[in-house]
Amino acid sequence: MYTFPKNTNQLNALITDAISSAKTMRDKVQIASVAILWHAEKHGDYSKANDLIFGLGQGVKRDSLVAWFVKYGGLVLCQDDPNTNGFISWKGAEYIRDAFDAAKINMWYDVKKDKPFVPYSLEDELKKVLSKHSRELKKAQDYDEEKKALVNTNVSDDTIKLLLTLVDLEMPTVEDELSLYMKEAS
Repeated sequence: MYTFPKNTNQLNALITDAISSAKTMRDKVQIASVAILWHAEKHGDYSKANDLIFGLGQGVKRDSLVAWFVKYGGLVLCQDDPNTNGFISWKGAEYIRDAFDAAKINMWYDVKKDKPFVPYSLEDELKKVLSKHSRELKKAQDYDEEKKALVNTNVSDDTIKLLLTLVDLEMPTVEDELSLYMKEAS
């Protein structure tokens, strides 16, 4: 199943083949999907959409394909258990006739866009929290005493311990704090 390249050229060929296969798959799904709508319009049988959706399995943007069938085929998804029951009804042949030309030119994988990958950064998230904290403290300066009393700037020891654990540090002990205090005092 796996092919390990002997050099960069072979690796590049594997990458090119994977990209080409993915494009071929997308095209074949589009052709099959349009044919399913044609079949449903002619014969009143939309069940083939379920066959395609469930048959494709993992690694395919099924949510986008489902949305494409809803938009261009008027297919109705089971609300109780869509992952098991799929499409349970349709809006009829006329709906498909009206949307058929649009279905042919609008690719199934474009209906729902992928969310771009955004790397997670604890530091960036903490900076956002600290920035918000600073803004809230500035706003609180204008509050009356009753509202100021509702501004909570305390952080529990458990939260501090958790944060320190996340950054691979330990909560300072009383002895550590006393030692640090003595060094600063001298």
